[in-house]
Amino acid sequence: MPNELTHATIFRHLLLSNNESRVFLLLILLCSPRLAQAQPAIITTFSVGTTYSYDQTSAGQPILDTNTPFLFSASTVLASNRTANAITLIFPNSTVSNLTQDITSQGDYYLFGSSSDSNRFVTAFPAGQYSFTVSATSSNQTVSLLLPAATTQPNAPHLTNFIAAQAVEVSQPFKFIWEPFLGGTTNDFIAVSVGNNIWKTPTPGSAGALNGTIIAAVIPAGTLQPNSNYACTISFYHATIASNATYVTEANRAAATQFPLSTVGATIAAPVITNVVWNGSGMSFDIDTTPGQVVTILYSTNCTQPLNQWPVLLTTNSPATRVHVTDSASAGRPVVFYRARIGP
Repeated sequence: MPNELTHATIFRHLLLSNNESRVFLLLILLCSPRLAQAQPAIITTFSVGTTYSYDQTSAGQPILDTNTPFLFSASTVLASNRTANAITLIFPNSTVSNLTQDITSQGDYYLFGSSSDSNRFVTAFPAGQYSFTVSATSSNQTVSLLLPAATTQPNAPHLTNFIAAQAVEVSQPFKFIWEPFLGGTTNDFIAVSVGNNIWKTPTPGSAGALNGTIIAAVIPAGTLQPNSNYACTISFYHATIASNATYVTEANRAAATQFPLSTVGATIAAPVITNVVWNGSGMSFDIDTTPGQVVTILYSTNCTQPLNQWPVLLTTNSPATRVHVTDSASAGRPVVFYRARIGP
């Protein structure tokens, strides 16, 4: 295998490194359109993709990252009723490599690679047919997918309001605005992330997901902490997806730009949920907060659901230091989770 293919090694290196941008770029790979799954898989998925990584440190155009500008990822996520002894991948250039099992989610297998040289990267991870083989006790399965040569890497995402992003007022919503995804269509995908899962846009197929024609996204007021710094990323994805009754394949080419965001504003005490009571017909609780502060109560039956997809239960201006909330509809839900945030 060429030196560019570091699979499990790059995973460990990135997580142990103090270089925040490299850790965040690993998250880009893990959050590709097919990989971002919050629920147990009901069908097996196979994915390969290449990402060109950029940095934006001013209002000017992004530049290729100086450390690892070219990234490759491959993955298999087994349906929840399947197991495997090993999963291998044959490249178009006949190279063979093993995928590494995720120790925290044993149905997930990944392989990562990178290079700082574009020619070596294209040689190591070319366009063409990639073949996965799942070796299991009961039977083996081979699945092939095509990373098309005709599908080009997207243009580098460019944040056009970079200067404004260096002094974000946390009590107000903030809109990221970027130059268009050239050739982007409603079949393509855009992802925006702030920090390590502080805030992100919905995944493909979810309500509010960004297709390739969108040029802006809004962070709600109260999402960020005042006087803080965040690493943010905008990613453009071209994806080719195919499916049948037993599995899904996805090949993608992506471009991701990382940039800093800084906030201003006075520190606001976070609202606290307390005095939770179930009376047999519904849930009630108190919110301790600052008088006059706008507070929004969110709820969900799935605590792993991205926060920006949680429905709003109530938005109110607190008249005092404590607000009482009753959720009569909770009687019909076997499990419900609540969050309180500052702002609408």
